[in-house]
Amino acid sequence: MTGRLAIRAAQRAAREIDEAVEWSRKNRSDPPDAIRGQLERAFALISLHPNVGARAVNTVLRDVERD
Repeated sequence: MTGRLAIRAAQRAAREIDEAVEWSRKNRSDPPDAIRGQLERAFALISLHPNVGARAVNTVLRDVERD
């Protein structure tokens, strides 16, 4: 594969990420953007290697685009 796969969080996922980051800032001793950093690393890995991990089967997910 050449280049990176574009990854975009759905609106609902983006809101939940923001909520998790805010909760973490208030309730954890981790660096303020630890969750965001972990997600950025995961998205980078997936964008370079989209077939990494196990494929979900028998799953119906609304608003998920597949090739």
